[in-house]
Amino acid sequence: MKITKRQLRRIIQEELIVEKSEFAPTAEEEAKKINTQTGAGYVTDQAFWEKQGVVTGEDLALSVLGQTYSDFYKDVHGTRPRHAAYKTVGEYTTAINDLDDHFMGMVGEDELDAERQAKIEKERQELATLMPGEFDFQELPKQTGMGRRVEGMMNLSRERLSEIICEEVINHSQKS
Repeated sequence: MKITKRQLRRIIQEELIVEKSEFAPTAEEEAKKINTQTGAGYVTDQAFWEKQGVVTGEDLALSVLGQTYSDFYKDVHGTRPRHAAYKTVGEYTTAINDLDDHFMGMVGEDELDAERQAKIEKERQELATLMPGEFDFQELPKQTGMGRRVEGMMNLSRERLSEIICEEVINHSQKS
C-alpha cells in the first residue's frame, strides 16, 4: 500500500492524539508500535535511540512529531522553522494542524489563481483572433475615398519648390 507523506503525518498525529498518555516505556517499544500502526520503518534498537538522546516512548513521539513538523513546514514555506522546538505532543499536534490548515488554504488560493489565469488566457486568445494579422495591410488602397484621404499632402513641382526655398532664404536674411 502506498501512502503519501501527508497521509503518514495524519496517521501518526491521530495515533499520538488518541494515545497521548499511553506511550511505551522505551523508545524501542514505541518504535515497534509506530511501525506496526503506520508501516513506517523506524529503528527498533534501544541503544540506537539512547545515542540520539531518545529514551522513552514519549521522547520518540516528540522526536517523530518534531521531524514531521519540520519537514511539513519546509514543504509549505521552503525553509525549516527557525523557532524553538515545542515541548509537548499537544503543542506539536496543534502546530501541525495549523500548518495543514494554512497549506489547504494556499492550495485553494492556487486553484482560484489558476482559474483566473485560465480565464484571462482565454480572453486574450479570443482578442487575438479578432485582431488583424501582420500581413493583412500589405496592400495599400490605390485610390482615395471612403475616409482614406491623406490630409495636408501637396503636389509641388520642382520650380515651385525652388521658389518657396528662395522666399524663405530671403525672409530669413532680412530678419537677421
